[in-house]
Amino acid sequence: RGRPSPRAARRPTRWRRWLRPAPPRRHPDGLACGRPKRRETRAPPHQEGSAEFAFVGTAGNSSTQTIGIGGEYIYRPSPWETKLRVSYVRNKSEEQLKAQAFLLTLRGQRPIGPRLSGYGLYGYQRDRFAGILDRNTIEGGVAYALIEQAVQKLVVDGGLGYANEQRLLGNNLSTGTLGGGGAYTLKLSGTSELTEDGHFVFSLSDGNDWRYANAVSLTAKVTTLLALKVSNTL
Repeated sequence: RGRPSPRAARRPTRWRRWLRPAPPRRHPDGLACGRPKRRETRAPPHQEGSAEFAFVGTAGNSSTQTIGIGGEYIYRPSPWETKLRVSYVRNKSEEQLKAQAFLLTLRGQRPIGPRLSGYGLYGYQRDRFAGILDRNTIEGGVAYALIEQAVQKLVVDGGLGYANEQRLLGNNLSTGTLGGGGAYTLKLSGTSELTEDGHFVFSLSDGNDWRYANAVSLTAKVTTLLALKVSNTL
């Protein structure tokens, strides 16, 4: 009996043919299917900004005018993220100034863990009609992402700080503060989203002195440069 040829020795047996994995199925357009495609997550841009303008005016028996201007700038020098916000509101009625307020916040944040970050915050406020000539605040603390999904995101934070407030009437304020709150974002569609940001600030020297700020907004993108926004601020 002769020895089998090398070609016959390399020929796979029937049971080996059965164990071979089947090739992936293909769509009619030639693309392979059968394995789910990994969703690629895009990194946020290195820097971005936005500007807002609102005007409401009435005429007739009474004349009123309200102007609102705001803007936001975000800069991300890895691994940091800095965010600057400014807003200005003025209201006139019968040519008399009824309200005027200016607010500025600057926040820097750096990740510590997968969902945990440390932050530092500076804030400035001027509102003579609320009795505030100048208010300067600083705060440092941690932020944690409770919900981090493609559709919705919830971040809560808390920290300690210091506030110095020069008042129009009464004694000026200089005290340590305890702050905390959260920011929620819900994507309704590819071009619209709902956001809410609420924060408490408690004075450590006077238990009766506490403040709460809340902003809810609905934004609908019209073009790459223009969007419509409806908001309510307390």
